[in-house]
Parts: sequence; C-alpha cells; structure tokens
Amino acid sequence: MIKYFNTIYKNKNYEIEVHKDIRYRRITLRYKNEKFIVNAPLFSSNTLILKFVKEKKEKLIKNFNSKLPYDEKGIYILGNYTLFNEGFIELNGKFYLFKDLNNFYKCAKKEYYNFFLLRLRHYEEVMGINVPYSLKIKIVSSIFGSNSYSTHSITLSIKLIHFSIELIDSVIIHELAHHFYRDHSKNFYGVINKYCLNYNECRKKLIHGVYK
Repeated sequence: MIKYFNTIYKNKNYEIEVHKDIRYRRITLRYKNEKFIVNAPLFSSNTLILKFVKEKKEKLIKNFNSKLPYDEKGIYILGNYTLFNEGFIELNGKFYLFKDLNNFYKCAKKEYYNFFLLRLRHYEEVMGINVPYSLKIKIVSSIFGSNSYSTHSITLSIKLIHFSIELIDSVIIHELAHHFYRDHSKNFYGVINKYCLNYNECRKKLIHGVYK
C-alpha cells in the first residue's frame, strides 16, 4: 500500500511517499531526491506517520545538504572548494554557467576526461598492466567505478570530480585490482593495499562525502 502526502520546510514543498506493509515492524524514514520515503507497519495511522516525519525532517535535510558537493557560493572540484564567479564556474581553464549539477557534470566530463585517463594510465604502468583499458566516464550515483572484463574497460563516475586526487586514485586502484582478482577476496585487497596504503580511510571519505 502506497500513499502520498506533502510537507513544507523553509517555504519549500516536499513529497512524502508512504509504504505500508505488514512486514514492517516500525516506522522508518529516508530522504532521497528531495522526497521523504516512509516505511511503516500496515495499520499505522497517517497522523502518527506525519508526526514522525515532522519530527525528523529537519535533521534529515540538514544531514543530506551537508554532504552536497556545492552550495550557493561554490562547488568542490578535485577536493578544492571553488567559488562561482557571477554564476560561472571554471573548469580546466574554461568558464561555464552553473545551471544545475547535471549540466555541470556534462561539462566536467568533457573537460576532465583526459585527466581521468592520465590517472588510469599512470596506475596501469605502476601496477604492471600491459594492455591498457578503455575508459568511460558516466553520470552514475550508485557506484564510483566498475571494471568490465568482457570489454576490457573501466567506468568511472563523473561525481568523482568533486573528490581529491588521492581519493580518485583509490577508486582507480580498486578497479585495476580487479584485473588480477575478480572477487573481493583477501588477495584482491592485498593488491589494493600495496598501491594505496590508506585505502580504508579513502573509502570512508568517499562514502561519507568528505571531498578533501
């Protein structure tokens, strides 16, 4: 059973998507894509659910916004907070109007493809990989990177553009380690830790949106 409601926070309207099911033991709340998603026991009253959202929504929105790579003044690029200049942002020496995040990613893909490619080629050489991988840069939110054995290609998320070079390198090393081991075994992480000594720390920063 799915129902929809609305709530207002700081003069902005947010949709509430409520899922009721007998499997749910308690009310839980998530915030995603500017929408609240509620899982609740089947016979939970709408009044109780909306009260729960009202109590939790401010903290969820603040926590979400604190992880965003940009605000009204600037945006993180390669771990550095870069200020907007009258609505424009500098990307690799060129200025682009900052319309929204997706448009920014399209511009960044074009301007920073060679940067990502050079990082990939560097670690292929360091790790002794003789057949170069082809590189794809995509706008993906669920993963930072992937390694395709069938096409011998590495895919990186353009969202990595916000993170420091050290953190970007940790993702590239992770994907190249799959050249030697396809699983996430002890041997696989042995390869990673050989070339990225602080991999666990880097992984935590990536997950929690620590861009520096």
